[in-house]
Amino acid sequence: MRSPANVQVTKRQQLGAASRKAARRLLNLQEAMTKTSAMVWALIICLSELPLMVGLTGCAGHRARTDQRMEDSRTAARVREALAASADYRYDEVKVIAAEGIVQLRGFVNTSAQRNGAGKVASKVVGVKSVDNNLIVKD
Repeated sequence: MRSPANVQVTKRQQLGAASRKAARRLLNLQEAMTKTSAMVWALIICLSELPLMVGLTGCAGHRARTDQRMEDSRTAARVREALAASADYRYDEVKVIAAEGIVQLRGFVNTSAQRNGAGKVASKVVGVKSVDNNLIVKD
């Protein structure tokens, strides 16, 4: 038979072993929760960055279109300046529109020579790929 002192030691050992097992289980549970939390946070961060990435790639296309519009605006301004500096006369009633290097001339001129001259002046401007001469000769 066991003495009461031996029984108490055995119970302490059992409690100590149970406490160690519980502590290990708790640590394992905490590690699993930490890993899960880290994975959840990573997922949240990735999903929150998705609209930003989509937005930025959309902006890249928008930037290209904006650059093209600015270049078209500069080209139209250069054509207007060239027409204004022309020796024939100042083409006051001519509207100049540029899109992707294609310049369109609209409006009214007094003679066919002015119409043809405006087309030639516009075609020599830097950045002009082609000219749509839609000028109308006044009669």
